[in-house]
Amino acid sequence: AEGIADPPPNLTGWSTTSTLPVNSPVLVSGTTDPGATVTIGSSSPNSIDAAGNYFYESTTRDGQNQFTVTSTNLD
Repeated sequence: AEGIADPPPNLTGWSTTSTLPVNSPVLVSGTTDPGATVTIGSSSPNSIDAAGNYFYESTTRDGQNQFTVTSTNLD
């Protein structure tokens, strides 16, 4: 409806208190509006389908690892 903001994209992840060894594989996945553009940091997801489901594979680095996901609707 007009004047009501769309909800943010759904993000599947892990606890912020998780501890993983360096070079561990991680998968960031979620769902956004179909046709939206998704970025994870400055990267594009490995895959995004017509329904808006996306995933991004990475590996952990030494120290804190942060993934910022941005979804932009082209409407």
